[in-house]
Amino acid sequence: MVNRGRPPKSDYSGAVAVSARGLVKSYGEIHAVRAIDLEVQSGEIFGFLGPNGAGKSTTISMLCTLLTPTAGTAQVAGFDVVHQRDDVRRHIGLVFQDQTLDGYLSAQMTCVFMASCMGCRVRFSRTESSAS
Repeated sequence: MVNRGRPPKSDYSGAVAVSARGLVKSYGEIHAVRAIDLEVQSGEIFGFLGPNGAGKSTTISMLCTLLTPTAGTAQVAGFDVVHQRDDVRRHIGLVFQDQTLDGYLSAQMTCVFMASCMGCRVRFSRTESSAS
């Protein structure tokens, strides 16, 4: 059965989708994120707005388990972003702000790379268009 237009079913049914308490990211003396507290309810649309250098990308990177927080705690879909990274990654979708990680990677190669980072198995099918 095809599930069109609806998100895939998840075991997670909590009221809070994202929670952070005192979330900090520091690089030596530089404080990229300073003790953020936030709570996003399931089904709520949420975004970060602010000037360059405000810590938006760093916060998202911590919530997506790409960076480890210096201090504080955060949960995504009920899973701790430090201790349950694999579970967090299985419950999120992430679209990078840049087209590719490397100017030499094709869109397909970028997708394959990102899928493998998230633990997805990748299978290739050779078609006429890709064989030439």
